[in-house]
Amino acid sequence: MKIIYKGGNIRLTVVLENIGDFIYQLKTILDKRGKSDVYDEKKTFNFFKTASYSDESWDRVYSNIKYLLILVFSSLYAPMALAFFGVAKVGLLTFMGALAPVVGYIISEIVLGSKVSKRIINGELKLMPRDKDKENKITRIYTTASTVLYILLVIIL
Repeated sequence: MKIIYKGGNIRLTVVLENIGDFIYQLKTILDKRGKSDVYDEKKTFNFFKTASYSDESWDRVYSNIKYLLILVFSSLYAPMALAFFGVAKVGLLTFMGALAPVVGYIISEIVLGSKVSKRIINGELKLMPRDKDKENKITRIYTTASTVLYILLVIIL
């Protein structure tokens, strides 16, 4: 999103912290001042959805980082331990273990991202409150499942 003013312009991206809230507040101020003609409603709405998803996604990363790191180390070291005991072979597949939880995490983000649009309050740049516990549960289910599937794959192959 670009804010244009007499002295130049400012480019806003979704990587800015709390950008969704900022867009909501900016739109509210512009509307109160009768300046709703200075922005494109549809583009602002689409940017708001993306920004809100980005804010929530970063929050999930921070709240799940320890769990994700444990899974990454598990998916790296479990196959090596299995190989040590002769249950599995060490190879390229073993060292690709760090990707297993990441794949699960990406899938969980796709699932959760699809739900952001459903939480938007009609006619407003606001979201209904999110259920962080449910989000964390979904994230942990997908990341754990992908890690377990990966370890099983290492055992089978």
